Amino acid sequence: MKTRLRILYLASEVAPFVKNGRIAEIASALPKALFEMGHDIRVMMPKYGTISERKYTLREVIRLKEIPIQTGDHQFVVNAKSAFLPETKVQVYFLDYKPYFDKLDSAADPKTGQETSENAMRYILFSRAVMETSKLLHWEPQLIFCNDWPTALIPWLVKNEYRDDPFFAKCVTLLSIHDFKRQGIFPEAVLKQAGLQKSDPAYGELVHNGRANLLKAGILNAHLITASGGTYLAQLWKNPDLAYGLYDVLRHRKDQVTEVMDGIDYSVWNPETDVHLVETYSGSQLKGKAANKRSVLEQLALDAKNGPLVGVFFDGSESKGGEAMLSAMDRVLGLNLNLVLVFADDTIKRRGVDKLRKSHAGKLAVVVGPDAALTHRLIAACDLTIAGDCSEQQMAQQMIHLHYGTIPLVNKIGCVLESLGESGEGKCRSFTFEGCEKKALLEAVKNALHCVEDEKNWLKLIKKAMKFDFCWKNTAEKYIKLLQRLDNPKKK
Repeated sequence: MKTRLRILYLASEVAPFVKNGRIAEIASALPKALFEMGHDIRVMMPKYGTISERKYTLREVIRLKEIPIQTGDHQFVVNAKSAFLPETKVQVYFLDYKPYFDKLDSAADPKTGQETSENAMRYILFSRAVMETSKLLHWEPQLIFCNDWPTALIPWLVKNEYRDDPFFAKCVTLLSIHDFKRQGIFPEAVLKQAGLQKSDPAYGELVHNGRANLLKAGILNAHLITASGGTYLAQLWKNPDLAYGLYDVLRHRKDQVTEVMDGIDYSVWNPETDVHLVETYSGSQLKGKAANKRSVLEQLALDAKNGPLVGVFFDGSESKGGEAMLSAMDRVLGLNLNLVLVFADDTIKRRGVDKLRKSHAGKLAVVVGPDAALTHRLIAACDLTIAGDCSEQQMAQQMIHLHYGTIPLVNKIGCVLESLGESGEGKCRSFTFEGCEKKALLEAVKNALHCVEDEKNWLKLIKKAMKFDFCWKNTAEKYIKLLQRLDNPKKK
């Protein structure tokens, strides 16, 4: 591939236009990093009704008005407008079909959290509109970068419906999977409704266990498949359940599956420049971290004599892991520490939390829906944090915590750094636990508290953690290296 690539980046949501999860942050930061590397990158997403055209200065594009899209027996008319990612020159195209996109800005039913048949038609239409819009731009992408099931049909379309179209002849596709649980599973009848016929030789790639599965189609047809970073992929090959029914499909493409670590935005998350902190600090000057801890302990009415401050940050995406951790907190509070439970909002079930707070007054604080300033100060103040789930949001939190010198205790499945402490010294070892069982979690906390007592080596560990580089440029460079390898005829 040439040094400067033409990249079409697709996502169901992009911050700041729409943000319901971590994918929106990635779909904003990664294109920006790729653009800054010199690549010609353009982003496409649906035009949801919640997006303010005035605020983001969306403009009409004459050649992209009233685009006819044939889907099944129906012809839809799609319009596209464009804007730039704020404070960048990255162009974003918003594909608009109001009956499908005007009401919802999420890939799931907001009441049930499950996919609906309407969502199938919504993103199948979006996928076909992406292909036709690209042609109208007269801009031939060398790479189409897809994210999760809402865009996973694109690789299938490229290899099947558009296989003889010279416009896409030199195009490769990449599917980045951020959530294996969400696969775009629908009744098989949806495929016929969308014009995907059983007579097509590749129809079977769209179906899994008697139901339509768009993620499966993407996995089988993308030139390259990536999973979000950490150790999730390594664990997945050992534990098929982590693929949520698609293990054999992934194994069939194992040579094309790899893992890429995402990044964090250092313009937002940097203890040396963070305006929200009581006092900034760095790895070479940690006095400010202690100042933030004193301030937070006072604000939360916690006694410093109780020991290290341990935080548990619930981002709202937790399932069994979050509930299991809550059930273990009573035993954890029996140790020499202060504990703060931080809930992103008030929707998570906090059974037993009020009872815990009463029985451990002065040792336990509960924070619900903190603003940005308090969130930053809490991260800076904590000595340790605990992460039970392996969601992408949790992995991003781990990267942020490490950069602030706050050491995460993590579930081995999906942790950013599975063995942070293994290259430590003295007692500074073993910062992982298996699953979220009470005994395993308790032992991990005990081991970490012993490490904090080893002051000399604890400081070494903090400084080591703060040196890790999770900038988005590293992520972008890894993707480009993978693509260059893919383009080598010997590697095809």
